[in-house]
Amino acid sequence: MMRISTVTMFEQSMASMNRQQSEFLRVGQQIATGRRVVTPADDPQDASRAVRVSQAQTATQQNTDSRVSARNALSQTESVLSSSSDLIIRGKTLLVQAASETLNDSDRQSIASELRGLYETLIGQANSTDGNNHYMFGGYQDEAPPYFRNTDGPGIARIDYRGDDQVREQRVDAERLMPITDNGRTLFQSVAGGTNYVGRAEKIGPDSASIALGTQSSYMRNEGTVTFSGPNRVDSSNPDFGEAFTLKFEQRVVDASALLAGGNNIEVSEGELTGFTGGNFDPTDSSALISALEGTTEIVSVVDRSDAVDGSELVVTFADDVPEDFTFALTDTNATPNETAAFTNAIQVTAVKVEGFDASSLLADGNVTVSAGGPLTGFSAGTFATPEELISALEGTDEILSVYDKSASGNGSDLVINFAEDLPSDFTFELTSAGTPNSATFTKDATELLGPKDYESGEALNFGGITIGLEGEPAIGDQIQLRPADDPAANQDLFKTFKDAIDILELDREGSPMNRAQITNTINTAMREFDNSLDNILTRRASVGARLNELDLIDTVSSNRMLNFDQKMSDLVDLDYGEAVTEYSLRQVGLQASQRAFVDIQGMSLFDFMR
Repeated sequence: MMRISTVTMFEQSMASMNRQQSEFLRVGQQIATGRRVVTPADDPQDASRAVRVSQAQTATQQNTDSRVSARNALSQTESVLSSSSDLIIRGKTLLVQAASETLNDSDRQSIASELRGLYETLIGQANSTDGNNHYMFGGYQDEAPPYFRNTDGPGIARIDYRGDDQVREQRVDAERLMPITDNGRTLFQSVAGGTNYVGRAEKIGPDSASIALGTQSSYMRNEGTVTFSGPNRVDSSNPDFGEAFTLKFEQRVVDASALLAGGNNIEVSEGELTGFTGGNFDPTDSSALISALEGTTEIVSVVDRSDAVDGSELVVTFADDVPEDFTFALTDTNATPNETAAFTNAIQVTAVKVEGFDASSLLADGNVTVSAGGPLTGFSAGTFATPEELISALEGTDEILSVYDKSASGNGSDLVINFAEDLPSDFTFELTSAGTPNSATFTKDATELLGPKDYESGEALNFGGITIGLEGEPAIGDQIQLRPADDPAANQDLFKTFKDAIDILELDREGSPMNRAQITNTINTAMREFDNSLDNILTRRASVGARLNELDLIDTVSSNRMLNFDQKMSDLVDLDYGEAVTEYSLRQVGLQASQRAFVDIQGMSLFDFMR
């Protein structure tokens, strides 16, 4: 038989009482806190699950707080875009007024003054800051104003962008990074896709120093009085629609090579050419015929642009007092049949498609040299790592005025080259790299979509799926650039549109027919560019509105998610008060019983004896 000592009974009674007291205290803590799981020891599994639910709740709350910040930024952006669209609309209204023939120079200068106020307001809007004193539209370069004034150039100060092309994003939900604003280049220096063509009455300049009022970099103002209306779309299914075009006003190029080749007795067969000495001319060299033509009263100079100097590209400059419709013809009277070449003082118009050349294979592929054609005077051979380096080398030559890359990726796969006008039409050169090797061929010869045809004031020209109306008298060398609005060579800068309009309206229109034409053309261009900029602003504003709506939707989903988390957390750790009160009473009875038992054990005679 097992013996149970008195000490054992005492210790067990004490332990029982402590245990009952501990359980009673635990239930009391549960009732006091309202939680079933006060410590992980209460229910290790549910406590672990509760930690994960709590982490999810914290993350959801952080995203909720983030959405508040995102909503504030988007609301500010929407407010700026709303104001900007109002500025554009007001600017176009003023240009419509300025186009009226009833206004004088003083009236237009008053309109220019109001446009200047709109311009300054727009600059302030573009340099807006958020509540943390960060500039909203500079991308991640938000410590300084993204737009600043640059006084280098004619007219009022232009505005340059020094932010980056990044878009600041913020996490607004577990798997959603939302752009909370747009960079300034996207908002104020871009156009929406699918916008109309834009025309600019300006010609390619010899260098960047030729920048004039109302023109783009490397372009200069026309010298004639031709004005244009449009361009307008007439056939979007035309295979050339969407390409860039240039209208050129040039002297007629006459092919007299057949006349010289058979030349035994060349005489004036039509019209009058005072002082022309006919006769026999060298069939292999046009210089003798040129000398005879330049010895006349009506002709100032003749240039043969052909490489072979065979008279196939004769360009005649007539004296200033020669009528525009002056015409004469030369005929070899001994040839059978007679060979004739017709010359006219009329300016011809030609519509050419702007061609692009793929030079991407030349980049970072070994030493690039001129391997054929040319010459390309001043070209510095070398290895070009970027399109910009190759473009700089090409623009440093005598034969090339300017180059730009219109490829979407900017990798040099679509280089547009503006050649010097005095080069032969078939001027060609080839660049080859020493690496693979790779080569690219460049040529001045452009695809002619219209003409050359004698220019007539008041006519409408149709080509490439568009139409453009012309009025007035162009000067030789004048051009009109026609570009899709999203073409890299087209002006997409809203600030430049304002600047051009202000600069042009401050010109003396009354005393200069050339200024009158430039003002008319610039107003026409600026109104089209305002329309495109407004479309872009409204498109971006719609995107901001869509993001604000998305935030509202995410808020609704997040609220439901938080309710689910709260319910889950309640199921895991919250207390069932009815059950807890019952257990509390039981633990109280148990504690009282253990205390009473301890008192009874302590009152036994043996304990009395031990005292």
